[in-house]
Amino acid sequence: MKKILKFLVGLWDLLTGRRAYHNWALRNVNDWSDTVKKFLSGYRLDGVSGTDYLVEHLSTVNVDLISMAYKGNSLVKPAEKIKGGQVSPLLIKVVDEIENTRRALMNPALRSTTLPSVVSRLRVSFDKLREKLSTIEPI
Repeated sequence: MKKILKFLVGLWDLLTGRRAYHNWALRNVNDWSDTVKKFLSGYRLDGVSGTDYLVEHLSTVNVDLISMAYKGNSLVKPAEKIKGGQVSPLLIKVVDEIENTRRALMNPALRSTTLPSVVSRLRVSFDKLREKLSTIEPI
């Protein structure tokens, strides 16, 4: 009986596209998180160095942060359909920290005082998202 029920649920997921939507959303969120990872390592924000390199490349950093926030916001709704975990709230938190990083960079008064803590929160939020994504399998 259990096998029949599992088969029917799988068939229902196939017919409704739920499985495909899950896999599509998971793949896109993983791709986006790879972009954030490249950003963090490319601007030397992986925890080893400070934020000086980030400030030196302010114009390109600003463009990168805006594009990551835009893409991340567009993935929030699809991330709700990922089975096996609450990915959407973690994604929202990372996007919020990306936007906070941009705000701290744009304000010279905040740049020296709050930027290191904002970048630290971004890394922590991103690590939590990556940890959660690593536990979710395509179906």
